[in-house]
Amino acid sequence: MRDLVFVSHANPEDNQFCLWLSLQLAREGYPIWLDLKHLLGGEDFWNEIETTIRQRAIKVLYVLSQTSNVKPGVLKELALAQTVAKVNSFRDFVIPLKIDDIPHADINIDIHRLNAIPFAASWARGFQQLLLKLEQDSVQKDARFTPDTVTTWWRTQFNADIGVINEPEQCLSNWFEITKLPEKLYCYDGKPKPSIYTNGNSPAYPTLEQGGRWLSFADAAHIAPTFAVQRTRDFATKDVLQGMLDERYIPRTEYKKIISYLLVDSWVRMMRLKDMAVYQLSNHRFCGALKQNQVKDDKIFFTGNDGKSAWRGIIGIRRWCALEHRVGCAFGISRCKPRRSSSRYWPISSQTTSSFRKTGNIFGTAKSANTALGAASARTGGTTTGGTACWQ
Repeated sequence: MRDLVFVSHANPEDNQFCLWLSLQLAREGYPIWLDLKHLLGGEDFWNEIETTIRQRAIKVLYVLSQTSNVKPGVLKELALAQTVAKVNSFRDFVIPLKIDDIPHADINIDIHRLNAIPFAASWARGFQQLLLKLEQDSVQKDARFTPDTVTTWWRTQFNADIGVINEPEQCLSNWFEITKLPEKLYCYDGKPKPSIYTNGNSPAYPTLEQGGRWLSFADAAHIAPTFAVQRTRDFATKDVLQGMLDERYIPRTEYKKIISYLLVDSWVRMMRLKDMAVYQLSNHRFCGALKQNQVKDDKIFFTGNDGKSAWRGIIGIRRWCALEHRVGCAFGISRCKPRRSSSRYWPISSQTTSSFRKTGNIFGTAKSANTALGAASARTGGTTTGGTACWQ
């Protein structure tokens, strides 16, 4: 009894198409034999391809591609099918399905005269032509093959959990985790000493005024030279980040902004201490760039994602328009909580950019450049360890 639609194809090159085709045909009620998963529907009594073609196949769908056109195993199946068709006087026993741009002149001589159904431009349109051909040739359907049967088979064979591997994965990012924050945030009653205003100086450490009080990570001993401190209160930084705070001193709506401001100000001060050129971007973030001759040959060297050594010039000059561009790093703070972890992070966003200046005045930014904060860090006295950027 011939009741199977046999799919002949190049394995594994054409597997994706054939699996899709078989599932679509099965949804339409056609019993399919595909050596990729044997007989769809759970039957296992056709283990031999030759037996299937000789005794059970009512049609042989030959998936024609540049690979199957020259692959010995597929050509043997094609030759056998052509023999069966000749012996039994079957009309259109072999139906070629052309799935790529193989030239007509290169098609195997055994099917050169057969009309191939085109699938290369559109699988959906090719499938509709195939369904019409099967109906015209009165290919019988099997009531066991239904959309529900196909869905059940798919879920059994390709369960979502099967394809998930629980193992560490490298994630490339320009976000660097701050592994250690200052332990305490101090709130001072008092005011800056007059010398701060008369000399045009700023406090030696990052500070922020909030409701007539001053907030800083610096303790009283370090802030005393620039502030007349009357009273000091301190809060555990981790408690502040978790919202456990006294709103008389730190408003709940402002604590994130306060922490972000103090951290960004610390980075800006660090860049200035390293004698980097610091300026503000259009998005209000600060960017730090190395100056000419700060590193050897104005180049930074690093290991790329492919493991190969690479370098990038940090300064370039466009002489035709008197422009100089610099590679720099822009910093911002963002609070995030990684999945499967209760820890909280305040990563620093490092975006490497190219800045342009004319006659010494920086006036804008241009396209992003691909380099690493670690490379810049290594050349300015800093270190990067485990994806965390820090300066010594």
